[in-house]
Amino acid sequence: MHKEPVSRISVVDREQQRTEDMAKTRVRKEEEIKEYVSQLKAPSTVMADLSRLKVNNINAFRRKAEGEDVSVRVVKKTLLAIAFKEAGVEVDVKTLPGSISLLVAGSDAVAPAKLLAELRKAHKDVEIPVIGGLLEEAWLDAAAVEALSKMPSKQEMLAKVVGTINAPLSGFVGVLNGNLRNLVQVLNAIKEAKA
Repeated sequence: MHKEPVSRISVVDREQQRTEDMAKTRVRKEEEIKEYVSQLKAPSTVMADLSRLKVNNINAFRRKAEGEDVSVRVVKKTLLAIAFKEAGVEVDVKTLPGSISLLVAGSDAVAPAKLLAELRKAHKDVEIPVIGGLLEEAWLDAAAVEALSKMPSKQEMLAKVVGTINAPLSGFVGVLNGNLRNLVQVLNAIKEAKA
């Protein structure tokens, strides 16, 4: 079998292509780091190892999270370490166990922790370790994330505030209605007495 000699041009072309690919990869990594930093600055970010779940369960969880304004993504530890450094968060990523998935809050800071707690409850047969999280850029350990999951959500808090504001008004209206009812009863009694 006859081999064609490798030309100098093809070697140079391959080397140039490899250099361009490396530059694209570097740019892509820098973009990912910027995304990670912005996610770490969200109202809250929870980290867990979802790698033990089946793919269809993870996909269902992602759809549910999307509906709750929470994004879920698996992150690379090396890039996350750089993002932590750029965000000013002092966490040694090397000490974090397993694969890391970020659950990033949109508007409700409690939502990622609540969703993770629901997922763990629904899949008790699978170990889903909570790694930790950030609440307004402050590190939370796994126990603090668990405590955060037990707090009422933003919607629940708003409902309680509205209920608290509404309760005295309802009582006041009841008192006024009672006085009017009594006045009508007195007037009816006077009317019947004169009749």
